[in-house]
Amino acid sequence: MSIQISRSVNGRYTRLLLIYGSGRHRVLDRRELVRVPGLSPAAWEWARGDRLPAIAGAASSAIAEDSATVSAKVTPHGRSVTYYVQYGPTTSYRSRTGGQRTGAHRAADISAHLTALIPGTTYHYRIYASNAAGIAYGWDHSFTTSITEQQIDADHAVATYEAMQRYFYAAAVYPGNASSLYAENYPQSGNRYSFLWPFSRALAGTVTLAGVPPALVGGASYQADVTDRLTGLSRYWDGTASPGGYDSYPPAPYGGGGDKYYDDQAWVGLAAAQDYAMTGDPTSLADAKNVFNFVYPDGWAGSSFDPGGVYWVQQGAGVGLTNHDRTTTSNAPNAEIALLLENFDPANAAAYDAGASALYGWVNHYLYNVNTNPTDPVAPNPNYTPSQPALVFDKVTGSNAIDQTLYTYNQGTMIAANVREYQKTGNTAYLSDAEAIATTALSTFNEAYYITHSAAFNAIFFRCLLILYSVTSDTSLQSSIIETIQTYADDAWNNHRASNGLFSFTPSSGPGYQLLDQGAMLQIYAMLAWNPSDYAKLP
Repeated sequence: MSIQISRSVNGRYTRLLLIYGSGRHRVLDRRELVRVPGLSPAAWEWARGDRLPAIAGAASSAIAEDSATVSAKVTPHGRSVTYYVQYGPTTSYRSRTGGQRTGAHRAADISAHLTALIPGTTYHYRIYASNAAGIAYGWDHSFTTSITEQQIDADHAVATYEAMQRYFYAAAVYPGNASSLYAENYPQSGNRYSFLWPFSRALAGTVTLAGVPPALVGGASYQADVTDRLTGLSRYWDGTASPGGYDSYPPAPYGGGGDKYYDDQAWVGLAAAQDYAMTGDPTSLADAKNVFNFVYPDGWAGSSFDPGGVYWVQQGAGVGLTNHDRTTTSNAPNAEIALLLENFDPANAAAYDAGASALYGWVNHYLYNVNTNPTDPVAPNPNYTPSQPALVFDKVTGSNAIDQTLYTYNQGTMIAANVREYQKTGNTAYLSDAEAIATTALSTFNEAYYITHSAAFNAIFFRCLLILYSVTSDTSLQSSIIETIQTYADDAWNNHRASNGLFSFTPSSGPGYQLLDQGAMLQIYAMLAWNPSDYAKLP
């Protein structure tokens, strides 16, 4: 209880304001010093003066992501009352609703609807009420706005992007640098700039972030950032080669160039295709077409389907002098690019169709571990191994041996290629293959596997699962896809993210924190923040 005194007359205070609690309510009782009539000598007593409004029963309800309703009961005590709600993230409040009035004689149930709130935020509030006797304040109360998983993922995507830009973007690492490139690790060591493979993850992550609904990122647009990534991509382009292609490291004036890997071409080509699907940017379409023109037919091994396949690395120089592997990742994602380009660039559809048929058909026949398959016209598979799951093997080595290692991204790239074949032809056998690979992969791999393997591989796998999500009618499979990706994303955020906002995983691909991991996690969170109706735009 507290007492406020006021109005001194001849050295004597004549007014009291008593403030005390009654249950969960705060009572404000005003008293005045008055003479008791009929007594001699004179006597004085504390009589009730005008009373302040009484406020009781404050509560919050209808709490949503960005709004809530606050209610209370106000008793006017014979004087009309003006009231409003003060609210804010602290007990300083700082915001208020518009003033309303009540009558003078009856208690009134009041309410106010608070809007434009921030999801997942705790708000304090109290009732202000005044009448001719003065001002009364209700007790402080609080509520927390709700937040959807999609909003949480959007918040995580933005935080991951900001950390990536702070610690890896060349202009932040090297003040005044205008290359639009990235460092490969933090703390920075080794080469000045990253290789194309990690850059491709930053590119894909930024493109995907630009597709998050603006309302989930505070109305921000990341399209200018995408344009800057495409500028950075151009730093890897070697136009002196025929056909031109992207080097694994920036050529002069930014570096000494490097080998040209056909899977690297695919990753940047798919990111460019995604941006074209989202924006119609002709620069992105040109980048995707450049990739296909470099990969096929120049990267094809031999002159026929057997042995066939696109090499992992361009032959005849550097690593290509000794490495003659043909991998799932140098074929399946490039088949997906060809299938997308059939829609984007119909004038050259015949060339894209020929490339897609060769690239998809080769992986489907040699590396998809099923014996017979309606989508493989040259079955049976000569490399079928009954003891292994019905998944996609890694590669045919330079000595024509089969590397049966199972990686997540190999499964993903063939899932996506099958979906694109299904979309092109309407043949449900392709959709069945995509669903079968996804179902087997999800039962073969688990969170303990994902979290200890490449985040970049997982990001590619998850992207392809979401492409399948957009076309399958199997609701159980759809649920499993989302649950798998969300579980991984939450695990990474809670257990593998440092206080500086950067991710690291064991085993690591290099010292310190890696751009490869940051770009991969950015893409994962941004994909989860997309509306499911937009998953079809993921290439």
